[in-house]
Amino acid sequence: MFRSRFNHKNKTTNIVLLDPKANDSISVLTRKNGHQGDYYKNKINDFIYELIAEQKKYGAHRIKVYVHKLYTTMAVVLTDKYAMVSLYRISPGKDDVPHFTFGKKQLDNCEYNKINEDIKKLILYSKEINDKNINEGYSK
Repeated sequence: MFRSRFNHKNKTTNIVLLDPKANDSISVLTRKNGHQGDYYKNKINDFIYELIAEQKKYGAHRIKVYVHKLYTTMAVVLTDKYAMVSLYRISPGKDDVPHFTFGKKQLDNCEYNKINEDIKKLILYSKEINDKNINEGYSK
């Protein structure tokens, strides 16, 4: 899905992730899903490095990577036409999670627009990671 999007020239893709340096949230996530040590920290760091490498490969498509230190309660994919929200289960473990899709409508009050605004606000609380600052504590 990402690579097909990255082939669109002159577009921007914003990816917002939990900051791997957010030790409190990473600790909860690790415990909740039955992993040990730096499992999620390493997984997120690896993904950040992959995205930075993809930016170099798809130069005509802008990939912006952000990290935040807030606790994540859902995963969101926002495209030009729809938003998909995946809620995380409360209990420990990796159970199937529901995915809800909301189409983009012309109404100001539609859920797609609310999700879009939420993402914009989240970016305000986030730090952009790029090839110039990736070595500031983000390790592969």
